Amino acid sequence: MYRVVICDDEQTFSDMQEEVCRAILDKMDIEYQISVFASSAKFMDAFTEQPEKFDLILLDIVMNGVDGIELAKRIRQKSEDVEIIFITSYQDYVFQGYDVNACGYLMKPVDKQKLEQLIVKAYEKQFKENMLITQLSHTDSAEKR
Repeated sequence: MYRVVICDDEQTFSDMQEEVCRAILDKMDIEYQISVFASSAKFMDAFTEQPEKFDLILLDIVMNGVDGIELAKRIRQKSEDVEIIFITSYQDYVFQGYDVNACGYLMKPVDKQKLEQLIVKAYEKQFKENMLITQLSHTDSAEKR
């Protein structure tokens, strides 16, 4: 199952992102779960408990409390595996996305095609690498017999 998070304190944008994500993931024909968080604090609580529970985070940058850049830094302290796509109304932070190895940076309102490209890229990166590791370990096991 592909586990996606939307973390945005603006309900209108998080609703739109969820709708677009569902359409993209349905089109990809994969099993998925989308969780929506209205604050960085609520998301960080969930992430701290189970960082392995999340595959992709669509993250707003300008939020009340901890901003998206700082939140991404905290995420990276716990996991290098989860993919991050910043979605924001501000261009000023684009270069900071590189500091946390974000796989994308999109402006609001989101261009659906660009978001689809980034989601597909993130999914393939994560699951093709896992499939390759699994195949290699099966090959190694077979050779040892």
